[in-house]
Amino acid sequence: MRILSLNAFWFQGVPFEGTDPGEPRPHVLSSIAAALRPLAPDALCLQEIQSPDALLAVSAKLPELAHEAYCAGAVFPQYGIAVLSRRPIALLLSTERLVPPPQRAFQVFRVNALTIAHIHLPSGRQEGRERAAGLRVAELGGILKAFPGIDVWAGDVNEPPGGAVDAFWRENDFVDAAAFTGQGHHPTAAAGRNRGDRIAVRRALTDRLAAYGVMPARRFLGPEGRPLSDHLPLWIDLSM
Repeated sequence: MRILSLNAFWFQGVPFEGTDPGEPRPHVLSSIAAALRPLAPDALCLQEIQSPDALLAVSAKLPELAHEAYCAGAVFPQYGIAVLSRRPIALLLSTERLVPPPQRAFQVFRVNALTIAHIHLPSGRQEGRERAAGLRVAELGGILKAFPGIDVWAGDVNEPPGGAVDAFWRENDFVDAAAFTGQGHHPTAAAGRNRGDRIAVRRALTDRLAAYGVMPARRFLGPEGRPLSDHLPLWIDLSM
């Protein structure tokens, strides 16, 4: 089973300034869908989806992923997230059911007998560095307390490796898939060396972790040669 994660940057492409996007730019959305389709994800986790209409637009480009669920951001509604799947999904927990509400959004869903937590954790952009770090751990703890049976975490954690997020996962028997497979040197940012996007797997499932990958930045460009997002797609393959 392939689980793929991407912060889609509201389908605006790079450069884009600010945090109040309009509708997806059609050529960016089409190019992202064309780039993701050959990867053949079974479950596609997308962050920075600004509206249900934006989800409808991308799902129309990826009809093979016929099952979907959307969740708006709590404090910042434009930071919505969505999952698209080849098989039916059961949405077990989402943003509106966590108290206090998260800054952005999360979903816990089940597909193919796997329970996946799809996350977009707070950024220092709104909260400042130290407060954001504390909020990230608090949100992870709230999600895991509300639903202890998580197998995989996927999304944008807004923190480089070795910080509080990774410490939380280690303490709760999860491993960073990139580090576990020896791929931790690959950035997930379209520019620079940042790896703020992660997929973590329950330690008991690491014997099923067949692969981890990140699309190279040179392959995630629009027709004009500009990055399609400020993030890159990343994925894992789990043998089921």
